[in-house]
Amino acid sequence: MDEVLKVHAEALGIETLEVEVMKVYSFSEARQNFAAVLDNAQKEGAVRIMRRDGNLYYPVGGG
Repeated sequence: MDEVLKVHAEALGIETLEVEVMKVYSFSEARQNFAAVLDNAQKEGAVRIMRRDGNLYYPVGGG
C-alpha cells in the first residue's frame, strides 16, 4: 500500500487492509509454461495451480 495513503488513513482513524494477490494458472497452462510459472513464483512469492475439477494447489518452496 502507498505509505502516504496509509499515513492519511491512520490519521483519519480508517483501518487499512493489505491483500496479497496470487497468479492462478490452469494445470495445462502451468505445464506448458513451467519456466514462466517458476519465474513468476520467485518474483511474486506465490502462485496457484488449478485443475479442471476446481481444486487449487499452492506449491511450497524449500527456500
